Amino acid sequence: MKAALTIWENRISPVFDSADTLLIAEIQNNKIISRQCESFEVKRLHFLLEMLLNQDVSVFICGAISEHPARIIEAGTIKLIPFISGNTDEILDVFARGVPIVPGFLMPGCRGGACQYRASMKNEGFDTCGSNQRRYSQKRTVTTSLIKR
Repeated sequence: MKAALTIWENRISPVFDSADTLLIAEIQNNKIISRQCESFEVKRLHFLLEMLLNQDVSVFICGAISEHPARIIEAGTIKLIPFISGNTDEILDVFARGVPIVPGFLMPGCRGGACQYRASMKNEGFDTCGSNQRRYSQKRTVTTSLIKR
């Protein structure tokens, strides 16, 4: 299996939309057997997706990501794990051992919000960019309007 992580120095890049470097790691038998860095242009998402598919990447780990690129990445066979933060080596090591990185490495502020919901639902195999996410957003709006009364 191969995993791609957006990186900035030795950390997950906090915002996908301004990232420009990927760490692509190959994992076998719960161990990282190879790593390589690749440059990419966020504004050219179709080239990024093509690179990920050509490299046989099956998991994409990143920090905050807007809806448009998230949908593009999720449209293929690549599992997206968004809103992750922390040291790249530590996250990759935990992930390689098969230990869930959510919620332990969720970005600060994502512990109880929509990004935790989205990340946890993706780990459960639900399509959170589709109807599930809309239902959650509508539920939050209704709840907020009830509180204001």
